[in-house]
Amino acid sequence: MWFERFGKYLLGALLVFFVVQLILVAPVQIHEGEKEIPLTDSKSNGAEIDQVMRDVHLVEAGFDRRDWELWAKEARSLKDKNQWNLDEVKVIFFSSDGVEFKVTGKEGTVHHQSKDMSVKGNVEIRTSNGYLYKTDLVNYSSLKKNLHSPGAVQMWGPKTSNTRNLTLTGVGLDANLEDSVVNILDKVRAQNTFKEGKKAFIKSDKATFSGSTQMAHFFGNVVIDYESMRLTGPKADFQYDSENKWVKSMYVDGGVHVSDAEKWATSKNVEVDFQKERYVFRGNPRIVQNNDELRGQEIEFLEGGKRVKVLGARARMDEKRLENTP
Repeated sequence: MWFERFGKYLLGALLVFFVVQLILVAPVQIHEGEKEIPLTDSKSNGAEIDQVMRDVHLVEAGFDRRDWELWAKEARSLKDKNQWNLDEVKVIFFSSDGVEFKVTGKEGTVHHQSKDMSVKGNVEIRTSNGYLYKTDLVNYSSLKKNLHSPGAVQMWGPKTSNTRNLTLTGVGLDANLEDSVVNILDKVRAQNTFKEGKKAFIKSDKATFSGSTQMAHFFGNVVIDYESMRLTGPKADFQYDSENKWVKSMYVDGGVHVSDAEKWATSKNVEVDFQKERYVFRGNPRIVQNNDELRGQEIEFLEGGKRVKVLGARARMDEKRLENTP
């Protein structure tokens, strides 16, 4: 009998041991070596994500005005980089003179402390005065209050009757948000279509467009081909009509050379009225045609150069042609 009771006690003790082992020891063995896997951002070389937000709306404001307002489909805060990574970004930057710059792109970043920003991937910049710029990357400096793109840039001017008469390509963009001035930094190639369908083709080193005035400026080795004429000079300013956005006039300064198939002219500057097809040369103007030279205080080309008018004319005729004159 005692052996039978001892066997029951032993069996009960073993049963208790196995239950304790299952409850206390087995879980430790099952989870031994496992760790929590942190979320990482593949777009930032695997940087660890600290926080994720969706349908983001941020506003950065100074003492007297908003600096920018941002929307994004998703924002991820990165631990090691002290920045937010953004998807499907739209930012509106507010200039001090009231012009707005709306920037959109596939993705972007915002630095936590400096508030510096970048937007990249099919980037578009639309200004409230009608200009459209396209590039692949734009950086925003909170300290300098400017936008900068180092790459290729396309630009379209304000719409006129649902068309954009001014188109441009170049390399590099710099937009000052304090005065709403946009600079195209290199290799500028532009085309302007006029109301009558005529076109001007423009080449220069740089170009500047103002958000507050109806002006476009081209600088450095400027070449303008318009109809049969070519104008060259260091600087050219285009004036646009504030109402219909058509080009009204052009002013080239700093030493001008104008030529067509029959004649050429030089002066310190020239003013062109495109609507009247009138060119006015000032500053020691000189015109040469068929070895005949004409100088004056002021020289005008009328009807696109078909007629010439000279104020204070001084002429030098070709001697051979004078000898053959009856």
